[in-house]
Amino acid sequence: GLDLLPTGTGTAQQSARDELLPRLALSSAVSAMLEQAVGLSGVVGPIDALLAGAGQWLGGPGAFVVPPAKVTRIAQPFAVDKATGEPIHMLDVTVAPKNDAGGAGSAGTAADYARFCQMLLNRGQLNGVRLLGRATVSYMTTDHLDTIKTAVPNALAGYGFGLGFAVRKNDGVSNLIGSAGEYSWGGAAGTTFWIDPKEQLVAVLMTQTMFGVAAQRIDRGLFRHAVYQALMN
Repeated sequence: GLDLLPTGTGTAQQSARDELLPRLALSSAVSAMLEQAVGLSGVVGPIDALLAGAGQWLGGPGAFVVPPAKVTRIAQPFAVDKATGEPIHMLDVTVAPKNDAGGAGSAGTAADYARFCQMLLNRGQLNGVRLLGRATVSYMTTDHLDTIKTAVPNALAGYGFGLGFAVRKNDGVSNLIGSAGEYSWGGAAGTTFWIDPKEQLVAVLMTQTMFGVAAQRIDRGLFRHAVYQALMN
């Protein structure tokens, strides 16, 4: 089913994307994304995310909207947060937002996102087609912060930041298991992904939980540890 993709939130990079994408696209951020997706689908295989309604959204005000034909595939959260008893309210991707947010609100399938991660693990290639240069992927997935401290240092202990990803600087320091050189990010609804070149693995976790709740961090941590504990050789 469809789920919110793990796009970044609360970062300077998100603000930059939110500002630049609508200007770069002919009419909206989603137009640019869909035009790329339609082109890519011809060389790497079908891309499911949003394409059922691509014709009506391209060049229009559709923004990040799931077409009516695919609404039933949206993964739904629990109605109530079991820890607080409060109703759970999620971003409604069936309604066009007032502006295109380049850093949040896109919707797609876990399979498509896994293929995107596989392309990065392959250093820019998917199904024998090169989509990004090797040097480009290397530059994107290298720490660019150096000695610059993040706004919330403890939240990214052991990590720097590349061009779109948190980048692990060593095996230790972080309270999460992982490998130096691994890169990752998460989304407002609890989604997360990471790519570990050393172990040659990609992992995608699609969830629907309210932003900021402890369950997001617990679920992500448990999932990550379960994946690494399953490695046999």
